Amino acid sequence: RYIKSSCKPELLSADARDLIRRECSRGEGSRQGGGTTEADEDVDLQQAQSALTAGESEMIVNLMELHTAENWRGIMELEQVASSAIAHLQATRPDSATKIYFMLGDAYYGLRLLESPSTHGSTITRAINVFEKALENSKRIGNREGWTGQAMACVQLGRCYVWIGDQAKAIELLEQSEAIFEELGDWSDDLQSFGDCYRSFGMIGKAIELYEQDHAIAVKTGNRARMSVGCFNLGLCHKKLGENHTAIELLETSRDIAEELGDRQGVLAACSNLGDCYLETNRLGKAINLHEQSLETAKEINDREGEGLEYNNLGICHWMLGDYEQTIDFYEQARTIALSLVEKMGNTAKERAGDVCQNLGLSYESLGQYEKAIGLLEQARAIAQQVKSDRSVRFEVRSVGALGRCKTSIGEYAQAITHHTEQWENAQELNIPDDLVGAALGQGVSLWAQARAEHHAAVAAFPLPGTGYPAAYIESLRNAARWLRTASELAHTHRLAQQDDALLHLSCVSFDLGEETAALEALQKFLQNEVESACSQCRGCRQRRGEDAPMLTCGGCGVAKFCSEKHQRLASRKGDRLRKAVRHKDVCSLLKKWRRVAQGKATAESCTPDLLEFLRQDILWRHLKISCDDT
Repeated sequence: RYIKSSCKPELLSADARDLIRRECSRGEGSRQGGGTTEADEDVDLQQAQSALTAGESEMIVNLMELHTAENWRGIMELEQVASSAIAHLQATRPDSATKIYFMLGDAYYGLRLLESPSTHGSTITRAINVFEKALENSKRIGNREGWTGQAMACVQLGRCYVWIGDQAKAIELLEQSEAIFEELGDWSDDLQSFGDCYRSFGMIGKAIELYEQDHAIAVKTGNRARMSVGCFNLGLCHKKLGENHTAIELLETSRDIAEELGDRQGVLAACSNLGDCYLETNRLGKAINLHEQSLETAKEINDREGEGLEYNNLGICHWMLGDYEQTIDFYEQARTIALSLVEKMGNTAKERAGDVCQNLGLSYESLGQYEKAIGLLEQARAIAQQVKSDRSVRFEVRSVGALGRCKTSIGEYAQAITHHTEQWENAQELNIPDDLVGAALGQGVSLWAQARAEHHAAVAAFPLPGTGYPAAYIESLRNAARWLRTASELAHTHRLAQQDDALLHLSCVSFDLGEETAALEALQKFLQNEVESACSQCRGCRQRRGEDAPMLTCGGCGVAKFCSEKHQRLASRKGDRLRKAVRHKDVCSLLKKWRRVAQGKATAESCTPDLLEFLRQDILWRHLKISCDDT
C-alpha cells in the first residue's frame, strides 16, 4: 500500500530495493522468533531471498508490476529476488510465477535497444530463454489461463525472433498462438496485438485482415478509442503498401476521433503519418503544415522523441523544396534531441542521430560544401557501425555512396572509387536496388573523372575524340562505360530515376571514346525519358508529383515541369550534382527539339547536328569541374 499510494515513479527502483530488503529481513526475523532490528534490515539480500513467504513473493510480483513497460531497468533491479519468488510460487501460484517470467522477458526485450556493441544480442537471447520458461510454465497450468499464457508466450517469442531476423520461426510461433486463441473461441481483445506482429513481419495483408476485424468490433461496441487506434493501424498498413489516398482517409479519421477524445498522443501520431503520406504524394505544403502541427503537439505533451522526429520530417520537406539553410536548421535540432535521448533510449536514439547526420551531410553536399558533408557522413557511418541494426546497415551503405560522390567532387578520385566499390559490394549483399544503381553510377562517373584529370594534357593535344589517346585513358573510359551501362540497365529494371543521369554520362563517355553512334543512342534515350516523365516530375527537386499537384511548364522547351518558380531557378543552379547531372538551361533547347520528335513532327536524324554539338561542348565535365572549383 505504501508503494502504490506514496512512491513517486522516479524513486521506485531505490524504494523497491529498500522495501524488499526490509520486508525480507522482517520475514526472516519473525520466522526465527525474534523482532526486527537494524541489523536484521541490513541482512544480505541473497540470504533473505531463501526464506520468502507466499505474501512476500506476491509483493515482489506487485512491485514489478508497478514499473511501467518503459522502466526496464527498474524491473531488472528486482531480477535476483524475483528468481527466488518464482521458485516459491511455482508450487503455490504458478500463474504469478508465469507473470514474473513475462515481465522479465519484456524487460530483456526492451533492454535490447540499450545494448553496447560488445554485448550485441545477449539481452534478446535472455528474453527468448525467459519467454520459453513462461511457455513451459503456462503448459503446466492447464486451464484457460494457461492456454492464454501459452498463446501470449508464442507471440512474445515471435517478436524476439523477428528482431534477430528469423522470420520463419516467428511466423511459426505466431500461427501456434493464433490456433490457441481460435480454439479458446474468443481472441477479440488480442486482434490488435496479432495485427502488430504480422505488420512487423511485413505480412501486411494478414495484418489488415486482423485490424479490420478489430475495427468492426470497435464500431459494433461503440468503443471510440479502439476505433481511433484501429483506423491508425489500418492507415499505417495502406501507407506501407503505397496506397496513400486510402491511408490518408483512415489517418484523418483516427486523428479526428483522437481530438474528440482529447488523446494528444494519438493526434500527434496520426498527424505525423499524414504528413508522411502527403510527402509521398508530393503535396509539400500540406506535409509541412501537418508536421508543424505534430511538432507543436509534441512540445505540448513534452514528447522529446516525437519532437525530434518532427524536426527531422520538416528537414526532409524543406530539403525537397531546396531550402537547404532551413533544412540544416531543422536537422541540427533533430540531432541535438536524438543525442540527448541516447542514455534513455540507447541504440534507438543513436540510430536516429546517425540518420540525421546523414541527412545533414546530404544537405551540405547539395550546397557544395563537401568538406562539411564528408565530416557528417563519416559520423553517420561510424554510428551505423556501432548500432549494427538492419536499418543502420542500410543507411551506412547510403552514407558510403554519398562519401564517394563528395570525394569525386573534390577531385579525390581514388578514394571515391574505393567508396563506390564498397557501396556496390554491400548493396549486392543486402539487395538494395537504389544503392546498386547509385554505386554503379558513382563508380562510372569517378572513373571517367579520374581518367580525364590524369590524362588532361594528352586529351587536349588531340581535338578529335578517340584519336591518338593513351591506351590507359581508353581502358579507363571503357571501364567507366561498363559501369554506367550497368547503372542504366539496373535503373530501367527497377524503374528508378537515376537512369537519366546514367544515360547522360554514358553518352559523354562514349563520345570521348569516339563511339559516336553509341553516344547519340544514349543521349536520345535520355531525351525521350525526359519528355515522357515530364508530366509528373519536377526538374528542380527531381521528385514525382501527384496527378492533382499544380505544376509550371518551362516556356523555353515546353517540356520540363516545375513545382514553383523557385524550383525552376533551382533546376539551373550551378554545382548541385546531388539532384542533377546538368542544369536545365543546358538541355532546354535539346528538349524543345526532341519534343517534336516525340510528337512525330520531326525525325531523330534531324536532331543529330544539335546532339553532336551538345556533346562537343563537354557540358557534363564542365559541370563537374564547377563543383571542384567551388570547393
